[in-house]
Amino acid sequence: MGSLNVHIIAFLFAIITGVLGGWQIHRLAWKVDLISQMQNNYHLPPLTELKKLDEFRRVNLAGKWIHQPLFLQYKIHKGEIGCHLILPFQTNNDLILINLGWQKSCKKIEIRPPKMAQGILRKFLNSPEGTPSNKPSSEYYYLNETDMKNIFNLTSNYYIDTINQIPILPNNHLIYALTWIILSFLFISISLFLFFHKRA
Repeated sequence: MGSLNVHIIAFLFAIITGVLGGWQIHRLAWKVDLISQMQNNYHLPPLTELKKLDEFRRVNLAGKWIHQPLFLQYKIHKGEIGCHLILPFQTNNDLILINLGWQKSCKKIEIRPPKMAQGILRKFLNSPEGTPSNKPSSEYYYLNETDMKNIFNLTSNYYIDTINQIPILPNNHLIYALTWIILSFLFISISLFLFFHKRA
């Protein structure tokens, strides 16, 4: 392979790694904003009614539980397979789903839920490709927005997670950005070296 071809390849790699570095800087800014938004929403006073909903906002709702728990299909927690318990909660004229937490058993059980619905608001996630649709006759469900809203006539895109703190999000985008940028400079140096060496 001639030095000219190597010079062109190094230049192309410099462009690719530079673009990846810029993309990671964009992701870094997005992640910083998201973490800041999470912190701000979490430290606002808890909502006592389902109005002006924002993700990661704390809630403290009065109402009534209207069913025995459903099971969110097979979730891995700390290397073990189990299920999350999901229970509908009625407050005034609104219905919202509550994730009561993970357990090893996915068998039907009787539970004594707390008197109040307390936790933080989370948005429904989009189901990955290939996830089966939920069936009303089943006691097992996938927590995806379209099916859950249709099955339970929900009016919002949120459910309540009964955790008492916001999730910790990793933020390694600065390291990734620096890695790609350093590689880009390395390929630029190689390209320039080969270019001037060829001319000389």
